Amino acid sequence: MADESGIKQNGWNEYSKLVLKELQTLSDGIDNLSTEVADIKKDIVQIKASEDRISKLEKWKDKVDDVATPPQLKEISIQVDELKKLKKEVSDLSNWKVKVDEVSTPTQLKEVSSQVEDYKRFKTQATTIFAVVQFLMAAIMFAMKFMGS
Repeated sequence: MADESGIKQNGWNEYSKLVLKELQTLSDGIDNLSTEVADIKKDIVQIKASEDRISKLEKWKDKVDDVATPPQLKEISIQVDELKKLKKEVSDLSNWKVKVDEVSTPTQLKEVSSQVEDYKRFKTQATTIFAVVQFLMAAIMFAMKFMGS
């Protein structure tokens, strides 16, 4: 009997070790599943947050669409580009003005313009007087030719 109880005891020890090992394996599997479930929950939270952001973006887009349609936005973009070009042209003209102002001031340009107008008037008067004198000379010569003959 002693042998039998030793064998039973030895079998029970091995069985209990096997059961403990299986329990440990199951416990490790449960821990792994718990970790995976926690990771999945984190992913779900991130997905919900993304959905919330997408929902907010959709609401924002609807509000923007209420203000302006995509073709209108494109037209506005084109107008903005044109305004940028005009801004550059204005800047170029401003730079040109600064360069001109370095050569002469607006007052000097006005004086020169006035002098040019005076010279034009003088030229017109001189040409007119010359033409009148020439006409008078021709008339005198004509009169002398008929009177003197």
